[in-house]
Amino acid sequence: MLVLRLGGPVATLNLVGDMVALADARIVQDPSGEPFVLGAATLDLRDPARAKIVFTMRNASDMPMPWNTVELSVRRVTLLPDSDRLFFGCALSGRAGRQGTWQPGATVTVQVPIAPNANCLRLRKSEPEGFLVYAGSVLPHPDVLAGPDDAGWKEVGRRENALFRRAFEKLRSLASQ
Repeated sequence: MLVLRLGGPVATLNLVGDMVALADARIVQDPSGEPFVLGAATLDLRDPARAKIVFTMRNASDMPMPWNTVELSVRRVTLLPDSDRLFFGCALSGRAGRQGTWQPGATVTVQVPIAPNANCLRLRKSEPEGFLVYAGSVLPHPDVLAGPDDAGWKEVGRRENALFRRAFEKLRSLASQ
């Protein structure tokens, strides 16, 4: 069984103006890219076999929001072996997993399982430095029929990777203050 010894930060993030509002949100503006929002999250390790990230979000729009437009994407942040470079890996991604619509102003607490046998906690040479969860309305993706080799998908991937990297660097700097 994997035992986590995580001392690193955990947070949620999305883009400024997103219809999904994150708890304890802070807008981050830096010269290296578009502004983004960091929100609160906790890593619940009371039962390591059922480890989970817990956070709260609210429908900040004035209209009901279909749950299938809310995206969750978890990133496990580690250091690459023999390097000080960060690696953002994880296969936990998808819709919020609820049916129907989310009413305006309604708040929900989300628990994202990251059990030790999940891709987010597979044994690696280095322990997790932290976790980030993108929780927001769906980022603009190219036509699904084009396939992941399409240049549009690659651009979305680059944008998401840059967003996660910038968010984790900011989160790490806040945690060290």
